[in-house]
Amino acid sequence: MSFTGREGGPISLADASAMTKKFRTTNGDGRKAHFIGVETIAELLKIKLTPQQLKETSAKGIRVYYGISEAGERELVFVAADADQNDILDLVMD
Repeated sequence: MSFTGREGGPISLADASAMTKKFRTTNGDGRKAHFIGVETIAELLKIKLTPQQLKETSAKGIRVYYGISEAGERELVFVAADADQNDILDLVMD
């Protein structure tokens, strides 16, 4: 099996909230997420972002939350975050 580049996809905010809550409940006060900056992601993927493109979005990167599905499987939940460290919840992905 090979990657297509289309893996993962949108999930509902309710599902994301349930998964991240279950992780926090199960894992106590440890780390619940990581943040990766937009320019770091672009560099990793070898994408050239222009200064104009960076100005056009309020997203400064992606926050990756840890979650646990209803089936008990570990999941990752992705949301964009702004410069003030607020999650942008227009689109949530797994």
